[in-house]
Amino acid sequence: MNETLRSSLKSLENLYSIMAGISLSVGMYSLFEPNRPSNPIKWELLPYFLTFLVILIPFYHGALRHLDDAYNARNKPEHCSGAVHFIDFLMLLVEGCVLVAVAVLTCSPIFFAWAIVILLSLDIAWAVLTNSVGISGDKWTKPERKWAKINSSALLILILFLCFVSPRLSAITLGIGLLVLSFLRSVVDYWCCWEFYYPEDTP
Repeated sequence: MNETLRSSLKSLENLYSIMAGISLSVGMYSLFEPNRPSNPIKWELLPYFLTFLVILIPFYHGALRHLDDAYNARNKPEHCSGAVHFIDFLMLLVEGCVLVAVAVLTCSPIFFAWAIVILLSLDIAWAVLTNSVGISGDKWTKPERKWAKINSSALLILILFLCFVSPRLSAITLGIGLLVLSFLRSVVDYWCCWEFYYPEDTP
């Protein structure tokens, strides 16, 4: 990997990390009310913050692993085309912004839920675009294909849940429902992509 691409990749990793850090800070800030010293924690928002957290962890982890694996010097240079790098830069930047938006909307249950819909949709689009400009069947694209399938299933279930179940739920029950769905999505994510997230050392 040439120095220009290496520098650009490092900038993207740093930018995505900053966006993830901002979103986490905003999410935590929304969970507390300093003007209520006797009970500063907004317990009714805890399920929404935990939902955000269980989404943020695999999204952040997966993005950094993707960048590391896709642009690793051991990979063939043709797999690291300018088109792939541009898609990664654009989509991960937008995804970082949406993560911040999800955190900001923690106190607005319905908008929070639909922001997650947008986030999953963006991640699916990113995975599809990445594979469309890569080499079909190549090793490093496999996790992205798995993410597209996992997020497509999660997206369908979430939309059905929001359209047909959530109108009858209270805000706290809706939050718990979102937490369960998001937790299951993250469990399936790590289960299916464990070897990618935590690869074994090879000589």
